[in-house]
Amino acid sequence: MHQFAPVIQAEADSARAAIVAGDGSTAACNKARATAKDNVSSHVHSIITLEREQHVASLVQQGAWLRVANEEDADSYWSSLKFDLPRSTCSFLTRARLNVAPSFTNLHKWGKLSARFTWRHNSVVKALADGLTAAIKDTDKHTEVLCDLAPDSYSSHVDTIPSDILTTNVFPDITVINRSLKRIDIVEITVPFESVESFRNAESRKSTRYASLQNDLAGLGWTVKQHHIAVGSLGMIPKSTSHSLTCLLKQISGCNSNTSSLICKKMAKIALCCSYAVFNRRSDKLWLPPGPTKLFSV
Repeated sequence: MHQFAPVIQAEADSARAAIVAGDGSTAACNKARATAKDNVSSHVHSIITLEREQHVASLVQQGAWLRVANEEDADSYWSSLKFDLPRSTCSFLTRARLNVAPSFTNLHKWGKLSARFTWRHNSVVKALADGLTAAIKDTDKHTEVLCDLAPDSYSSHVDTIPSDILTTNVFPDITVINRSLKRIDIVEITVPFESVESFRNAESRKSTRYASLQNDLAGLGWTVKQHHIAVGSLGMIPKSTSHSLTCLLKQISGCNSNTSSLICKKMAKIALCCSYAVFNRRSDKLWLPPGPTKLFSV
């Protein structure tokens, strides 16, 4: 109670001053005391509310949820998606926002890491690769889209940087290559848990990871640009992803934002549905996701 002492003392002094300045009647004294009591109650309530908000914001899970809530409300893709889902999926979405779903970080805590998250990630990669391929199909014969989706194993890789361009052991998720212009667009996809920190950390990590590859390609005369595409595990599409994808599509095919919106909606739904599938089998340690040739699609 010591943090409230100054407020209580100040209001008591104010009440005494009001009584002295008044006419001395019982009604005036009672009114001064009631006013002081209400003021103390209001100040104490404000202090307690502020302390609670600061405490919640400092918590790892609850604080992350509060910070991402505003961004989710501003995300039109996510806002429209959540009203067009089965009841069970919506229930999962609510629990997952509280960070009690089997995210990568949580499974690491619980000791239950598996290929199921690679299945989700690769499903999103395939949706984006298919969208990019369709966009350039009838507009640019010199551009090819390569994606790191090996058909035999989740642990295998595809040379998304062809060996005739550069021999490397780095495998971006998707590359868009125009040999006539000597231009390569590196597209990296992440499906993190939906916290502001997760999106920022993923983008920073990917940028650092491919810095040396970009320098090597630039040294060979190639124009290289990296695009980070983040899709939240619950289907949230941050504004940075929409902007990056729109710019990429406009550059490689001249497509407008409508094409970008359609691809974003498809990736969002795939990420959420895959997360829900993983959630439903969270207690089954023996469950394996469908093979690399049976990625989820909508």
